[in-house]
Amino acid sequence: MHWTAATYAYTGDGKSALRELSNIVAAAEAQNLPGQVRTAHERMAVVEAYLGDRGAVGAHLAAAAAGNPPAAYHALRAIACARIGDLDQARKATAQVTAMVAATNTFPHTLNALIALQAKDLTTAEKELAQAPPNDLFTMAVRADLLMRKGQKTEGAALRQEVITSTVKINGSPQVDFIKLAAKMHADKV
Repeated sequence: MHWTAATYAYTGDGKSALRELSNIVAAAEAQNLPGQVRTAHERMAVVEAYLGDRGAVGAHLAAAAAGNPPAAYHALRAIACARIGDLDQARKATAQVTAMVAATNTFPHTLNALIALQAKDLTTAEKELAQAPPNDLFTMAVRADLLMRKGQKTEGAALRQEVITSTVKINGSPQVDFIKLAAKMHADKV
């Protein structure tokens, strides 16, 4: 079911992705699988954010916040909140990610860059991206966004195309890396 939802999201059919993710929530709730419920709601929040439904994002994030959510939840929360312009919540989520991951993990810089872009602070976005993981697909999508906004259309378009045509699977696994899928959704909107 997650593959089906991811396929819909990958092809730009957000409505069908949400329908399939809703089916996952119903099945997971019926089988008392809170982790699957959380995962589906996290993903629904991101899909809703890229569809532009601000109200639905908050409801999905609230549903996914039960218990003690992992760093991945906070990363997806930061992405969804930044996308809908709720920069305070995006910053709080990024602070949670930073507190939960190893000091050597540079992905929070990507999240800070995304927030800076949404705030139209291109200088801060550029500084944050300089410290972000260069080969990370979401970082590349944010960098493409920055390049386009700076008027470097050729470089931005080339990087955007690289993101769009990249795999969204976890390296060495048939499973989908949802942050990579979010990178593709972001690049589609650039």
